[in-house]
Amino acid sequence: MTRHPRSRHPALAGRLGPVQAVATLAWLAFTVPASAEPPGTLRLVAGEPSGRHAVIAVGREAVTIETRRAGVVGSVLAVAVDRQRRPIFTQILTDRDCGFDNEGSRCLITLPARGGAARKILSAFRRAREGRIAVTNAGSMQMDETVSLASFHRSRRGT
Repeated sequence: MTRHPRSRHPALAGRLGPVQAVATLAWLAFTVPASAEPPGTLRLVAGEPSGRHAVIAVGREAVTIETRRAGVVGSVLAVAVDRQRRPIFTQILTDRDCGFDNEGSRCLITLPARGGAARKILSAFRRAREGRIAVTNAGSMQMDETVSLASFHRSRRGT
């Protein structure tokens, strides 16, 4: 087995080139549930996984909202359903919520499942067809994505 000169991982040596290895790892990152999330957590992804996107993870313990490449300190994050003008949840992102890594900005908000904000989001999601997440920074839209809530409704029924 010949080893690719740029491949440092022995399991990938000679099998995948560096581009294929990165593509495979990126695919696995979005198809395998995050290890930090307990089993039974539902993930709703809005946007492109390789670009700007948001993930709303609904679990028994908490509702988490994570944005990638959208949102910095001072941005406003808003969650709405269907075509409602008024969001069901808004928050100004702080330095505790946001940071930077090799892939750009990352913001994470965790709402306890028993808290009022998480219950309000879950209640609205149960009645709605679409969920919408928007991130606005200094009056300019950074991200405005809509995702179908069909998978949320199927998981609630247990199918």
